[in-house]
Amino acid sequence: MITLSRPRTTWTVGALMLCAAAVAQAGSVGSYAACGNASFGTYAASGYRCTLGAVDVFNFELYTVDAAGTPTVAGSGLLNTIFVDPTWSASTGIAQVIVAGFTGMVVDRFTTEAWMIRFTIDPPPVVSGEDMSLDPPFGIIQGTQSYCADGLFNTSGVCSSGTGGLATFGIGTPAQLRFTSPLATLDTMTTIRLNPGLNTPSGFDGVVFDIYTTQGTIPEPGTWLMMATGLGLAGLGRSLRTRASER
Repeated sequence: MITLSRPRTTWTVGALMLCAAAVAQAGSVGSYAACGNASFGTYAASGYRCTLGAVDVFNFELYTVDAAGTPTVAGSGLLNTIFVDPTWSASTGIAQVIVAGFTGMVVDRFTTEAWMIRFTIDPPPVVSGEDMSLDPPFGIIQGTQSYCADGLFNTSGVCSSGTGGLATFGIGTPAQLRFTSPLATLDTMTTIRLNPGLNTPSGFDGVVFDIYTTQGTIPEPGTWLMMATGLGLAGLGRSLRTRASER
């Protein structure tokens, strides 16, 4: 009797602790204002955090990147030119974040230019994947998406806690991240470089991030590509119309 009662008591306490942690995590989502269409500068403001369906997003940072790969924090002009347009689909469980405003930043065949975008997703453990695509790109574009799963990048850009990794992408080849177990935190840094070989005019309008949660189903790659393009164009068009009406 004594031998059996000890593990039962231990299991009960452990279960209560897990339940309490889950409730605390779940309670953090939705306690912030709903995300909306705004300048990148708004999202990059210190302490800014908002709720997008089942997840919270924050830690938005924007950099220009030189030919050597050294990032520099974007100035106010760029922060007010680039904007963020987030949407949530309850039916699919997809949180979409469009970062747009790069339309006029094309380069000629003799020039290269690059940017880096960072943001963090901090939900209860529901994130099962993320896809990233350019909308619509032309020329030659290369990039990388570094991620820190269940952790955050430190000030040196290193995933010092959690599990780090890297995905590459280009025109027609999106970055696709998949996780076998749902994550509680996903931190990403995406670098986009135009015309790396200095031989082709290149450009794009926006970047589309699709964040998959366990509330939905991750589509097959072919289905996803068509869906992301359609949703991205619709969202980008909506964002541009909104910004035009504000002028």
